[in-house]
Amino acid sequence: MTEPTEPTNTTEQPDQTDQSWSNRAMVGAVLLILLGCSVRVGMFVSDRGLWLDEAMQATSIVNRTIPELLEPPLEFNQIGTPPFLIAERLMVQTFGPSEKSLRTVPLIAGCLSLVFFLLAARHCLSPSAALLALALFALSEPIAYYASEVKDYSCAMLATCVIAWSALRVLARSFAVRELVIFTVLASLMVWFSVSIVFVAAGMFGVLVLASWMQGDRKAAVLTCVCGAVTAGSFGVLFKLFVQPTTSAYFDSAMAQFYVALGGYMPMPPTNLADLEWFVTTPFEF
Repeated sequence: MTEPTEPTNTTEQPDQTDQSWSNRAMVGAVLLILLGCSVRVGMFVSDRGLWLDEAMQATSIVNRTIPELLEPPLEFNQIGTPPFLIAERLMVQTFGPSEKSLRTVPLIAGCLSLVFFLLAARHCLSPSAALLALALFALSEPIAYYASEVKDYSCAMLATCVIAWSALRVLARSFAVRELVIFTVLASLMVWFSVSIVFVAAGMFGVLVLASWMQGDRKAAVLTCVCGAVTAGSFGVLFKLFVQPTTSAYFDSAMAQFYVALGGYMPMPPTNLADLEWFVTTPFEF
């Protein structure tokens, strides 16, 4: 007579790194998030004046209506994504044109990025390592500074943390279709919050494709490529409607010609020895 076998548990299990957090570790994480928020709020209430790039961005936000903000190029050839510009304009309409109203959206994004940074760290680090990483992120002076600047840098940080968290969930749940769809939707939305996020999204999709291929899951690799194409299409719409008109105007401007004269742009293709020298000397001129 055969012995009865225990039924197999087919319930999807979360990754063990995420499950190993104790109450003490969670309290520590909450305290670090509150500390990081207080640092950002402290810089926000200091009410420092707008510097050049902020002032140029703010000129369009304060003087244009929402429909006008969606008609690039902006003043001084500034680039701003529609969600960021609309949110900024709504703050100005609600609270009036001031440094604080202009910096409220970046502040909110900066504080939310702390939460999503922790969520991402829980998927790939031990509790002690994740708390250390969160502490460095929360107390980083440059990151905190840009959380109260009238640019979309803080939104870019938030979008990066959101995409990383979602990508790690895809890996942790073995490319479950539901998680892959959520990741694709989030990535397709996040590229609209900052132009630079397309590089983050491309890197994350590349990692997922490589990971699924190395695991022998060809179906997941192909599906991830399709999802990547969806996100690329989303960015293509953003680029065509909002980025390309601004970059075309920028490269016709005196500012662009100034940087050309300084050798600020990579010569492509290099045609002489001076062009080749650019690749050797320019990386060390910072």
